[in-house]
Amino acid sequence: MSGNGFEKNLNNENFLRSLLGDLDKIDAEVRDGSEGVGALVGGGVGAAGSFAALYGLGIVGLSGPGIMTGLAAAGALIGGGAAAGVLVLAAPVAGLAVAGYAFANHRKMKHVRQLQGQVLAKAIGKQNEIVRRLSNQADLSEAVVHELEARLEILSQIVESLQARMGS
Repeated sequence: MSGNGFEKNLNNENFLRSLLGDLDKIDAEVRDGSEGVGALVGGGVGAAGSFAALYGLGIVGLSGPGIMTGLAAAGALIGGGAAAGVLVLAAPVAGLAVAGYAFANHRKMKHVRQLQGQVLAKAIGKQNEIVRRLSNQADLSEAVVHELEARLEILSQIVESLQARMGS
């Protein structure tokens, strides 16, 4: 390995395959669906709280009168009756589900940005290495020059794609 962390052999395809693997990893990270889990957890916590409130606000218990008095007591918090109580008790479920989704999405996107930054730095470093190598074309065969130029073009496309994704 050279001092900048890249392998010296520019004529093998391992580096480009590694970059493509990194890009696939980023795409998989974006599609992993962890926000759904966050929404479920948040909604579950909200549902548990609403259930506990329903149980304990009116006549304690889950009988017909217990449920109706619990809903009426919850509705009274906003100046309504049992129908308004349904909304009052549903609000924590919806609110915490949204909060759970937002939290999971924020964490995932932060991780995706970190991965994108690492891949971008790796690609730019490799581009610079190839440019340095091409600047000494006198000691390179024509086939090697063409190969390096082709790899430089691929890396340029990767860099442009990542910069567009990252908004930089």
